[in-house]
Amino acid sequence: YAGQFPVLVGDRYQRMEPDRSASLMAMESMISEVQPRLDLKHFQTSFKVLEGTITRQLLAYANDRDVDLTMMGRKKHPAGTGVAAHRYLRGSEGSVLFVPEHSTPQMNKVLVATDFSDYSVAVINKTVNLLLQQPETPELHLVNVFDVPTDLAYRISRTEGQFSQIIRENVESVVPEFLKRIHFQGIPHTMHLIENTRYNSAQHLMDFAETIHTDLMVIGARGHSVVSALLLGSVAERVLRYNDHFPLLVIRCEKDVR
Repeated sequence: YAGQFPVLVGDRYQRMEPDRSASLMAMESMISEVQPRLDLKHFQTSFKVLEGTITRQLLAYANDRDVDLTMMGRKKHPAGTGVAAHRYLRGSEGSVLFVPEHSTPQMNKVLVATDFSDYSVAVINKTVNLLLQQPETPELHLVNVFDVPTDLAYRISRTEGQFSQIIRENVESVVPEFLKRIHFQGIPHTMHLIENTRYNSAQHLMDFAETIHTDLMVIGARGHSVVSALLLGSVAERVLRYNDHFPLLVIRCEKDVR
């Protein structure tokens, strides 16, 4: 715990020394919460209290130390707008696991969103390695939400239903080769294809997660540029916004793609 914090005096902010007792109380609270829940013999642990915000001090702390995974809790009814979680997701150089309040700590069914890219292969292989560490073998559900450009159907003289079937068959044709690239190592898996009839991939993923009662959703993220952030925003950030009860793991995978 270092630095200073601003205090409003009259109509101006002044910098004052932080309350060391508050820092110690926060540290003691963290330790008392963690120690009963974690076998510290198997982990090298450290505790630190930072003055500031998630999107500044915590993000800078994680990126400076090249943190591979950040775990963040999410309240069901947050006091703020929830913007901090989205900003952290966009700015993080590592993967992020969001755990909603009151979620059940188990992994019987895991959902992974895929677009059949090299990134998807890396994300699924990472997820399989995670599942192999579980005491009981979980189910792995791979989900692809595909688009059907309906305006193109009319240009090639097909009804919307016919063109939808053509697109589905094309998507189905790439599945066998895609699955061959993944090392499932005995993990039971199922591929699901969902037509994006609502023009909202994130909502389809959420609906499917509800249907199978998933314990964890996994989505891959590419890079850290403005463009990739916008691509990420269309799926992972929407899921993050909609979701208040499924743990969500966003995996950065660009370093592992071959």
